[in-house]
Parts: sequence; C-alpha cells; structure tokens
Amino acid sequence: MGDLHRPDLSPSETDFSMIGIPFDGLASARKGAAFAPERLHAWSRHLTPFSEDRTRLKDLTICDLGDIITDPEADFDLVRQRVAALEGRGMGSLLVKTGLTYARENKLSVQSLCWFVDGYLRRHEADQNK
Repeated sequence: MGDLHRPDLSPSETDFSMIGIPFDGLASARKGAAFAPERLHAWSRHLTPFSEDRTRLKDLTICDLGDIITDPEADFDLVRQRVAALEGRGMGSLLVKTGLTYARENKLSVQSLCWFVDGYLRRHEADQNK
C-alpha cells in the first residue's frame, strides 16, 4: 500500500480529502471523464507521493471519501428550476440575451434545448432578426 491513502484517518486528520464525481454526460466526442475518479481512487492507494523535484512527501495524507453518484436528469432539472426562478428578476433573460448577442456577433448558430430559452426567443422574436 502507498502512503497517500490512509483509511484509518478521518478527513480532519488528513491533509486533504478526495471526493469523486463520475460524470461525463456533457461530453459529445470522447467519453471517459466519468472514469477519472475511479482511477484516482485506485492510484491513491498505491502511490508514494513525490514532488516535481522528486522529493518524497512522506507526511502527505489523503482521506478518500469515495464517489458522489449523480443523476443527470435530476441534476439538470434543478438547474432548470433555478434558472426559471431568475426570470422574475430579469437575470435569466439577461443571461440568454448575452449569449445570443455573443452568438450573433461571432456568426454562430443557436439551437435551444431549454424551455426557458425557447420562451425568451418567442417573446423577443423581433430582436433575433436584426
């Protein structure tokens, strides 16, 4: 066993804690980010830490707290709800307007996948044709 992972210590007794979030739901071409936490957990149990100049960091310890499993649909529903809550204060609309302005100025096409953006586009159709 390497020196990094110390299962006998709590987070308050180690130098830092590691929590993985295995998720690559937003990757379109090269999936695999979701495997990173698994690899980090495995290597933390087998490596002795060294610095860039090969100094052994013998006193460095990690508390590996495992993974937080995500539910992409539920997580994105929460984001959608929070964005919707901003509409009454104009912040969501400002965010969409800024993104659309950037896209127009950089000659980018826009495809909405969000009900909030769809509503904004319907309400401001005249602005989009400028």
